Amino acid sequence: MVRRKRTPRRRHLGREDPATDQHLRAVPPVISQHTEARAIGYFRLEWKLAVDQTHLLAEGVPYIAPVVIDDTKENGASVPAEFLRVQ
Repeated sequence: MVRRKRTPRRRHLGREDPATDQHLRAVPPVISQHTEARAIGYFRLEWKLAVDQTHLLAEGVPYIAPVVIDDTKENGASVPAEFLRVQ
């Protein structure tokens, strides 16, 4: 009988740690006139959490990839400063 070697399982408490996730995906925050019109919204919390996750990543790892879907101007958008950095 041939036994297969067991690979250790990663344990996660709550959610996966993006710093150790081998299949890291980019976060695509959508920026539009609709998001500009809303000073309060759950999406703003999600954006801030995405920015917080970047502190766990090595410099240069692409993680946040903002997408503008209308005529909203990049330099006047109400977004975290990290969104304007080139990744």
